[in-house]
Amino acid sequence: MNTLHPSPDIQLRILTKADAATLFSLVDQNRAYLRRWLGWLDKTKTIADSEGFLKEAEAAAIAKKFFRFGIFYQEILVGIIELQTIDFTNKKAQVGYWLAEDYQGKGIVTLSLKALLDFAFNTLALHRIEIHVATGNKSSANVCKRLGFVQEGTLRENEWLYDHYVDHEVWGLVEESYNQ
Repeated sequence: MNTLHPSPDIQLRILTKADAATLFSLVDQNRAYLRRWLGWLDKTKTIADSEGFLKEAEAAAIAKKFFRFGIFYQEILVGIIELQTIDFTNKKAQVGYWLAEDYQGKGIVTLSLKALLDFAFNTLALHRIEIHVATGNKSSANVCKRLGFVQEGTLRENEWLYDHYVDHEVWGLVEESYNQ
């Protein structure tokens, strides 16, 4: 599946190499904002970096290893949401996402995540989804709460974020607990 439709205004589409310039521009415009929670920004310095990122994503989607969707709001690319670390043996995966600063607070991530969960549980027949949220990232924790995820614990010093380690809260959702 290449496209999901969370709402009339929101579309999730598997990104391709053709989206590299648009994605790079979005990242570059939001670099200072995204830097607070995302540690990969220094690896994205050119459009070629975004092309490599998307080439990898295309191959992974074909192999069903992970699905990286662009979040389009009113046909404008505003972020990324991905189903990653898919383990079909244990029927589980992780989710990651980010959204441009100007599009925060509109319910875009909540609706996008709900559509991704529907895809994960109903199309891929997964049983468990995890989200790792940096401690202090209240916006992401609130998205998890709205969709019925349960905070299961904290991974101490789980990620190196430029000049310090951050803890991650582990949020989990199993299929039976999901309110479709």
